[in-house]
Amino acid sequence: MIIVVEGPNRCGKSTQIANLKNYYESKGMRVHVIHYEHIHLDPTRTYTPEAMKDMATVRYDDMLKLANEFAKDPMSVIIFDRAHLGEHVYGPKYRDYSGEYVFELEKKYPEFLQNAYEFVFIDDAENLLAREDGLSPTQGLEQKKYELGSFIDAFVKSNVHHKALIRLSAIGDANAVWKHIKEMIV
Repeated sequence: MIIVVEGPNRCGKSTQIANLKNYYESKGMRVHVIHYEHIHLDPTRTYTPEAMKDMATVRYDDMLKLANEFAKDPMSVIIFDRAHLGEHVYGPKYRDYSGEYVFELEKKYPEFLQNAYEFVFIDDAENLLAREDGLSPTQGLEQKKYELGSFIDAFVKSNVHHKALIRLSAIGDANAVWKHIKEMIV
């Protein structure tokens, strides 16, 4: 099983990933949690946006290839924390290239598309701002709104068959969110 958890910082991804991990381990399954973030580049070198995009493409292609293989193993669960949709959100904003390529990469891996569960967490921008810990690259209400809009756009464009956009303010607390997720995966 493949589970992809996406969304901006401070929207409860880590809490729900821990719930998923505990749930599947209690069922005797092997669970692997992989956190993807952009490649940390050598600060002493200069990279063109195209070179950064090429490196990221290889990385996300490898991630999807791995997911495609895990889809065939009934006793394993792989949980990707920010697998690839974030690239669509943050590539244009912080690295000067389009992240649209991730949707073409998805199409290369039919097992992933058919078997993955993709959860994109969003919340009202004001709520995200209130929970901000200073570590998010997006600061301020307008940046939060941009980030949320970009995650919604990525959700719509994603080719994954089983996906849910989870608006935290509409569902409630973390326990209600977990109940909602569990209903989808069981």
